Amino acid sequence: NFPINYKNLLDSVYLAHGVKRTLINLLLSGGVGLYKEVKEEQKIIRDWQLDPEVSDWLESFNFFHEYIPEAATDMIYLENNYTCFQRNKGARIGKKAKIAGLKLLPVENMRLEYPNDYGQRSKVFYSNWYFNQLNQSDIKPYPIFERQNPFKHKNSVMYIKMPTFGSSSYGRPPEIGATSMLKVLSLLPNFHKANLTEKGFKWIVAVSSMYYKEIQEKHGWKSNSKEFAEWKENFQNAIDDFLIAPEGDKVQTRFMTEFAVDPHTFSTFENVKITKLEDDTKELSEVGMDLHDTYTIGFVSASSIHPQLANVHLKNHALSGSNLREAYEMHIKTATPT
Repeated sequence: NFPINYKNLLDSVYLAHGVKRTLINLLLSGGVGLYKEVKEEQKIIRDWQLDPEVSDWLESFNFFHEYIPEAATDMIYLENNYTCFQRNKGARIGKKAKIAGLKLLPVENMRLEYPNDYGQRSKVFYSNWYFNQLNQSDIKPYPIFERQNPFKHKNSVMYIKMPTFGSSSYGRPPEIGATSMLKVLSLLPNFHKANLTEKGFKWIVAVSSMYYKEIQEKHGWKSNSKEFAEWKENFQNAIDDFLIAPEGDKVQTRFMTEFAVDPHTFSTFENVKITKLEDDTKELSEVGMDLHDTYTIGFVSASSIHPQLANVHLKNHALSGSNLREAYEMHIKTATPT
């Protein structure tokens, strides 16, 4: 189920959907309008039109506010698009046939029929593939839209995709080649969180299990007795008091663990050993930020967008108006279809 797997992959990357949304906004930034191509001398000129009749028809099925944004979303995310052409009802009783409206079918719910020997298809299939049991009643077939006979079917579906090398049936989003990089990028927030959280520990306190056993034998306590639990709590509080910071701040926390043998020498471990942890938060944070920049640049590049247009702020890279304008003009020239 590629669409769902792809969505889950993007969900794991904190900036993925924001970058995709930016690409959609850039695609729609010029607005939507009607035009007629006019030939003047040796040039083709787009003559923008105001046509109330056509505009009213488009508005009748929310072409501007629903269809176009949804179509742009499917093309930016999965590079596929399924549009249902809905014929008017009057055609069935002899009235003039026409297209009453267009409806976008969600790309994640669509599948193609297996092609014949000539690479042609006559149907597409609609279903909630994530939940269905592949029962016939769960799957709705649609005939393929025929350009030469557009009014043949009550509802027919036109399928389009971005040309993709090695994939004749479905689009292939550009991030697919960067899957391993995306998985690493998804781990970076966890890396920073763990780095900051674990740095709350300033000391490691290792207590010998033999020492605990001696205390239990000395007082005749069982390991699960209430008396031993109270003694252990008082013992840990005494260690905390001993590790109070010079400023009087008791938040120099310790991580307490228990060993039977020394984990480094594997010799018998006795009593209590306190080890101070070095604070390398700054170094680890710098390494993490450098790694973040590297993978962020990789992701936005794979998405065919400049980091500044994606509103991704990189370390040591100031965002200026001139740089943003230059990146936008380059994007319009190379990545935005007309």
